[in-house]
Amino acid sequence: MTARSRWCPREDRGEAMKQMKLDTLKTRIGNAEYEVDADAVADAIVRRALAARRELRQAAKALDGLEPFGHGPALETG
Repeated sequence: MTARSRWCPREDRGEAMKQMKLDTLKTRIGNAEYEVDADAVADAIVRRALAARRELRQAAKALDGLEPFGHGPALETG
């Protein structure tokens, strides 16, 4: 442990660890030591998209009781 790591805030150390992991991963990819699982990547993309859609629906319901994407009551104009 260096003097800097002893005295820097916890979140700075966490950020430094993330950066080290990212740098290591970049090196591994650059050296072709890391294989990408296309199915796992596709699953992660779909999961994130579905989660974002759920969050959007929940936010819309919380605001007006309406659902986006044409599901639910029509918006009233004034």
